[in-house]
Amino acid sequence: MIKLAVSTQFPHQYVGYVTTTDSFYIADYTDQTKTSTVKRGVEFHLGTAPADNVFFTLTNNIGLEIGGIPFDNSSFICGGNPRSQCECVVFPHDSTTDSWVLFSELKYCQNNTTKNSKQIKKAIRQLYRTRHYYVQHGIITKQNTSYLIVSLPLQNVPFKGFTPTPAQLVKLKRDRNIILAFRNNSSVIDQKLLSVV
Repeated sequence: MIKLAVSTQFPHQYVGYVTTTDSFYIADYTDQTKTSTVKRGVEFHLGTAPADNVFFTLTNNIGLEIGGIPFDNSSFICGGNPRSQCECVVFPHDSTTDSWVLFSELKYCQNNTTKNSKQIKKAIRQLYRTRHYYVQHGIITKQNTSYLIVSLPLQNVPFKGFTPTPAQLVKLKRDRNIILAFRNNSSVIDQKLLSVV
């Protein structure tokens, strides 16, 4: 369902769609290669963690076939200009109307409370916007549990500087079926659930 909707609504994104039954390792090389001749962006490493960067891990011990799309500056365009978005989307390959969908944003900042607060708030905005684009275009609905994951791969959890209250997190889940989490890893439980604890 989700992959078919993406292929219809955003065919240019669907070109980058990859699948695996292994774990997903997501790394962003944008800053690392900005002065290099060869530019790199968000990359998926399937089954084997990258040796040249820190990353977000989606562990898939159950072997569920999952698919993902890395985003770049041409993923969402409005009036000829790129729109703000997160790093990627991942979901079950054979998704249903109530399958999970994961949106992830990685920020490569050091452990600094002031910078963390700004970076985390920016990441949350990027995640909300990207999910909104997918809802707006009918790719996902409120029935799909949306996991919005902020990852700071250079830091250990819990990240310092910004934490929503438990009441805010409960309200997000209740009102919009969004689970907002601050993690460097997550695990596939089944087609409907991820573990973010």
